[in-house]
Amino acid sequence: MKISPVWILLIAGFLFSRFYSLGNLPLFSDEGYAVSRGWELRSTGELLGMVKYTTQPIFIWLVALFQFLPLNNVISGRLVSGVFGLGTALLISKLAGKWINRHAEIPAFILMAIMPFSTFYDRTILFESTTLFFMSLAMLFPLAAGLAVLTKQTGWLILPLILVLGKGRPKDRAIKVFISILAVFAVWYFAAGSNYSAVETIVGKTAVPVSASANFKNNLLRSKLWLIDYLTWPVIGLSVLGGLVASIETVRQKKISPILVVGGWSLITFLFINKTAVIFYPRYLYSILLGVVLLAAKGWETIRNQGLNKIALLGLFILVILPGLILSRKIIVAPEEAEIPREDRFQFFEDWTSGTGSGGLADEILRIAEIGGINVYLEEENSYFVVLKSDPGLKEVKIEVADWLIDPLIEIPIEVLKDDKISLFIRNRHPDIPENWPAELVWVYPKTDKRSVYLYKINK
Repeated sequence: MKISPVWILLIAGFLFSRFYSLGNLPLFSDEGYAVSRGWELRSTGELLGMVKYTTQPIFIWLVALFQFLPLNNVISGRLVSGVFGLGTALLISKLAGKWINRHAEIPAFILMAIMPFSTFYDRTILFESTTLFFMSLAMLFPLAAGLAVLTKQTGWLILPLILVLGKGRPKDRAIKVFISILAVFAVWYFAAGSNYSAVETIVGKTAVPVSASANFKNNLLRSKLWLIDYLTWPVIGLSVLGGLVASIETVRQKKISPILVVGGWSLITFLFINKTAVIFYPRYLYSILLGVVLLAAKGWETIRNQGLNKIALLGLFILVILPGLILSRKIIVAPEEAEIPREDRFQFFEDWTSGTGSGGLADEILRIAEIGGINVYLEEENSYFVVLKSDPGLKEVKIEVADWLIDPLIEIPIEVLKDDKISLFIRNRHPDIPENWPAELVWVYPKTDKRSVYLYKINK
């Protein structure tokens, strides 16, 4: 099949926006967790070893696979989301062509490419981009529903939409969905060792607590602020227009259009998450992009069919995508200055979860001692652990997690005090240490005026 030059340029531009300067964003602890599980898989060969962390396996498999690339471990991990983000944009474009018309394919792809929401998460080692890829794929191949679930628990949300709109006759897609669900249970049965444990893992052990008593009003307020930042007003406006047009068409034709069904699913998903999320972050809403982009593409097609000349249409489309382009550029070039939602800024740049200052930390470790003569201990497999382990300059340094650094703190082990090598330890989440510890603060990096990362040297 011949690919047009326009599509080649669009795909190249998409990949550039996802791969350029991937190291600019400080590593977030959840990203470090995914890389650590990938390392564990690669070293042990246990395909389902991540089950003990109640983590679905497919994303970790992909992260582990990409670790074989001759690149920095963090960059390799982030490439997973970029590649699957491209796949998602192409799939949503395909669905736009199927449910709207072929003229909607390119606008749908461009909207997915320039939205700050997808730009940001396609450049992280988080589950969202890959999960949405399999959710979108399942709309064309219902058997892929199980892959979405085995990527992240939120994959379950796509099942009702597949049963209503998935490819094939209703009976056939219901059978395929049933088979994919059985496959999920089979994977978790082999991982957990019993039917009870499999059901408990799938249903009960979610990474984030959910409850019908979550603060719905507060969640809605936060969601509104997040979506204004991550979707931009023009795209929100196009989505609303697309929804209104789809509703009018449904009344006139006395038949519910697929676009309206997807939009309704996205709205129900949005409300469900807001109603049940006890702990709430912007990424939990990522799956609604499926409906947002398709409705926006429908809205744009409505405008395109109003008889405007090509120059006017082009100018209007530029105005629609310009806010997203400006913010996405900042996310790529200077993420610390980008107007992203406060909760993501906190986690990625300010809280203990952020790896801000990793470069300076690595430089300071190298300054203190010659390579091969130093041990570095951390309290957990967090951002700093992964970044330091990934630094080629520190490949001879012993870097490991120490249980004596996990609160409540215990005494520094005798074997550490007796070691001839220089020993350092890093405090990030809880910087305070006991007064009787034989340690001195040698370096500190202020993330904010209230939080820093600390490097201590053990005096022997």
